Amino acid sequence: DLAYIKEEGSQIHIGALTTHSEIEHSVLIKEKCSVLADTASVIADIQVRNKGTIGGSLAHADPAADYPACILALATEVVIKGGSGERTVPADKFFIDTFTTAVEENELITEVIVPVLKQGTGSSYQKFDNKASHFAVVGSSAVARMSGNNFDEIRIGITGAGATATRAKAVEDLLNGNQATD
Repeated sequence: DLAYIKEEGSQIHIGALTTHSEIEHSVLIKEKCSVLADTASVIADIQVRNKGTIGGSLAHADPAADYPACILALATEVVIKGGSGERTVPADKFFIDTFTTAVEENELITEVIVPVLKQGTGSSYQKFDNKASHFAVVGSSAVARMSGNNFDEIRIGITGAGATATRAKAVEDLLNGNQATD
């Protein structure tokens, strides 16, 4: 069965055939990684959320899809299986180009592994969407852990602004280790 959501240690394992709606409504995901549920809640319309899957969305690698920004910000890993075995690809290495991923011919995504967010971590996904398709014209996901007013760690994923989703590393470098100000 490739439709599941389960916690194992400090990770949430999501089967590739888990629907957007299941992710959106998962109590576990809402408690441990709310930005993923928030992202799922704004994908397309209710019909797509009820049938579409996280594995299918990631494999399609549409540059305007919502999940890519989120999984980049979360430092997610994608488990891929094929004839030569199983491998795990970090989100930073997963998206290659428009509609192109690290999934090779005769391979399938079987699981998505999401780290449980640590105490003091905030997260958000925001997008400006096409009103007809609900695809992101541009979207951004941020995951930030703070100590007081200082950014201990921030990761930012951007979607819809190029050939593939990407991290805003220059912004991350500017903020990490520095104080949040107005």
